Amino acid sequence: MAVTASPRPRDPTFDILKGLSILEVMTHHLLAAGMRKFAVQFDPMWWTMATLSRILHFAVPTFLLVSAVLLARSVASKPRPDWKRFFSRRVQRTLWPYLLWTGGYIAFRLVWLRDQSDVTPTTMALPLSGSVSIPSLLTPERLFINVFWGKAYYHIYFMVVLLQFSLLFPLLFAAMRRLRMSFGGALALGAVLQIVAFYMQRHWFTVPFPASTVFWYCMPVIVGMWIGLNWQEWDAVWKRWRWAIAAIAVGGLAMYLPPALMIYVGKPISNELFHLGIKLYCIGIALLLLALSTTIAKTQRLSALLQRVGDRSIALFLIHPLVLFLLGGPKVTGFIERSPMPTITLGVVMFAITWGLSEASRKTKADRVLFGR
Repeated sequence: MAVTASPRPRDPTFDILKGLSILEVMTHHLLAAGMRKFAVQFDPMWWTMATLSRILHFAVPTFLLVSAVLLARSVASKPRPDWKRFFSRRVQRTLWPYLLWTGGYIAFRLVWLRDQSDVTPTTMALPLSGSVSIPSLLTPERLFINVFWGKAYYHIYFMVVLLQFSLLFPLLFAAMRRLRMSFGGALALGAVLQIVAFYMQRHWFTVPFPASTVFWYCMPVIVGMWIGLNWQEWDAVWKRWRWAIAAIAVGGLAMYLPPALMIYVGKPISNELFHLGIKLYCIGIALLLLALSTTIAKTQRLSALLQRVGDRSIALFLIHPLVLFLLGGPKVTGFIERSPMPTITLGVVMFAITWGLSEASRKTKADRVLFGR
């Protein structure tokens, strides 16, 4: 008689972590809009929003860490990995929404944004029918960049990174199970691989969009997989490592934030220091948020609220940049600008509309098509 693993109850920790992360993403994008629309460049309010925007720049590594934890836990919970089910779910939950929303945002750029570089007519030769004039955004070269690198809109690249991680996951899973390292070993391995990725990008491959590759996020992937494979040890790891993790986050921020702000005024920076700093900061803050999420999970009201937000994170992620753009129209912007705190007002309206659209997709069951859920 075959033995099957009994399903575990859903752990609220990870929905809470996703909820915190999507709120960070939306706030990060909101601050960028507020800097453009409601602040005078380089005045105190502008610098305040710029600093907060740079500090709130850890969502992709955090989302990758929680994805690695959840996938490693799920696969490891079964006597034998069911790779057919694994990949069918990745197609449903990641590939399909990615392709659908990539097409949607390309259409959005052609119909609403209409940037000159996108809509300029370009003649393309066809094998049998001569030539045809099309918008430059639809040329094969531009379409390849938009689809392969996740450049249909500024936030879509995360889905490409998630797809790459899904493809590599079986190899990483087998390797991490064989290595049987400690948490410190996983952290060190992730750091070494991250430095190797930096070196290879600088001297060998020169990928045009390194942030669109999973290799740019070695630390959260490796550490997240270790945590997923050893979840029962996380509480003990946190107690032993909490001060070191906090030091990594603070030290990384100290390395990353000054050059990040110097970029705004066009001053030269050390790319090595900038990238190493942001990677250390992001892995540190992701682990701190994981610990915070386990604490919040023990409460009721805040836990329930963040779980709902986290459960809708993919819808909120994909929808909110479109809502933010539409709220930038002159009439809407004028109304918001007259409010006492326009950036906060914009954020409240953006979140309310995005949440309403997410809820509407659930009630109509359109989320199955739109978000693979």
